[in-house]
Amino acid sequence: MHRYLHANYAEYDAVISIPEGEVLKGEMPNKKLKLVKAWI
Repeated sequence: MHRYLHANYAEYDAVISIPEGEVLKGEMPNKKLKLVKAWI
């Protein structure tokens, strides 16, 4: 079973794996992706 979360920022949407922090689908600016990775 894969664990993931959905992250949204402005016009960007991404599905990000937990705990790896890999973007599985969509896009997210690098600066915001770093914030998501720090959170997980």
